[in-house]
Amino acid sequence: MADKRTDPRPTVWIVTRDLGKFSEVWLLRQILNLRRLRPVVITWADHRKEKDDTPVHVLPFGPDLGVGPARWTNRLARMAAGNYFASGGAELRALKDLARRDPPDVILGHFGHTALRVLPLARALDVPMVCHFHGLDLSSSLNNKWYRWSLARHAPHFAAAITVGTRQREMLAPFYPPERTALIPCGVPVAEFTRDTAKGEGVRFVTVSRLVPQKGVDHCLRALAELPRGMAHLDVIGDGPERPGLEGLVSSLGLSDDVTFHGAQPPSGVRAALSGATALLQHSLDTPDGWFEGFGVTVAEASAMEVPTIASRCGGLLDQVLDGETGFLVPQRDHRAMADAMRKLAGEPGLADRMGRAARQRAEAMFDMKDQVAKLEDLLLAQVRG
Repeated sequence: MADKRTDPRPTVWIVTRDLGKFSEVWLLRQILNLRRLRPVVITWADHRKEKDDTPVHVLPFGPDLGVGPARWTNRLARMAAGNYFASGGAELRALKDLARRDPPDVILGHFGHTALRVLPLARALDVPMVCHFHGLDLSSSLNNKWYRWSLARHAPHFAAAITVGTRQREMLAPFYPPERTALIPCGVPVAEFTRDTAKGEGVRFVTVSRLVPQKGVDHCLRALAELPRGMAHLDVIGDGPERPGLEGLVSSLGLSDDVTFHGAQPPSGVRAALSGATALLQHSLDTPDGWFEGFGVTVAEASAMEVPTIASRCGGLLDQVLDGETGFLVPQRDHRAMADAMRKLAGEPGLADRMGRAARQRAEAMFDMKDQVAKLEDLLLAQVRG
């Protein structure tokens, strides 16, 4: 395992609460594609089934600063600094010890909560801190006044900020100068997502997401129910608390023969499902608490595989899908509009093929992982002090 003595590249600490979750496969891809920086990962939970040579340090859990009986003690202790998410206790001691043994040249914090947690250490070390915002940290989390206050006071201390979508950049503007905010989508390794099998027989739609209310999978099921029985099949990839209710909905809609729940799948399973698909369905929803879709990595994966997407007009999905060119955009919570788009693609195989090719071209031009990682490295290296 290379360290500073054997690897001359500047060291970037990549700090993330979870490493190796299926829902954050983009993070592992990002780390493994760094070429000009030496990554050292700091995390609180390592979910990887396959390990590599990247140094990974799992921290002891500090107190959850947002819930539990100790929350007021934690907040009082952090009131003077105004950062209610700052690291402390055994966690902070572990970070300081690691900094002595393997000091960073720049720190990249994934999600605003995590960046705020490590920011005081970065300032004490006089190391530039870059915050990579992704989703709930610029949507529903802004309802948390402690997070909002912390961000307002301390975001100006970030050396730079990154968002993955245009709506996120708009949400960040009250807290951080737009001219210092880079828009860098998560991206996918386009070359690895070529369609390796012919489309399966019949019409197959796929949805890939956590089974939670804001992902709107129930609207995909209701859209399928608008089509004649047996006209199309829907493969549902993912798991979550909504699964029992969704399975009940399938039964009540009479779709038991037309829907298959596959559960959570590794990247290879997602690729296999997309490879035989007519189109991807993504019906994400703006929610009353302010959540919206940050990017939607699976949309970029489908596009790379020449699979068009039928998506709701939600957050980062508008950055990816060109309505009528690479797929269709439909109003949120309008399953009939989604059904109309599904019917068009089912009835015109040539249209699905044309949209798929256009989607692949857009993925190559705008969402290729190697290009996004190069932009990220440019930004991080610009912060490294000589």
